[in-house]
Amino acid sequence: MLQRELAHARELREEVVEGRRRTLGAEHRETLKAILNLAAVAFAQGDSAHARELDEQVLPIYRRLLGEDHPYTLTAMDNLAAAMHSLGDLAGARKLQDDVLAAFRRVLATFPLKIPHASPLFP
Repeated sequence: MLQRELAHARELREEVVEGRRRTLGAEHRETLKAILNLAAVAFAQGDSAHARELDEQVLPIYRRLLGEDHPYTLTAMDNLAAAMHSLGDLAGARKLQDDVLAAFRRVLATFPLKIPHASPLFP
């Protein structure tokens, strides 16, 4: 039953991707999100190769348009790493996940931790 639902979801997501490419363009943020959603369904179906292809389409565009440290770029990198891992490219997946972790550390280091209402137990 789940596989049938995933197959239907994949068909719908493919239609969304094609519609957004046609109406918004290949590099519009909504088109790119739709491609990543399609990749997620493909991955859930066990089609890691197709998920990897889709993630590899989106990642360079996000890098160019949004930069290395943007959350969408990092999510695309993490998704690609998962697909690579699933396909047995453990070294490539590890490298990409290390890059994601380093970027998150860079980004989070710029945000000071502030707790608005500190508990009296923790002065």
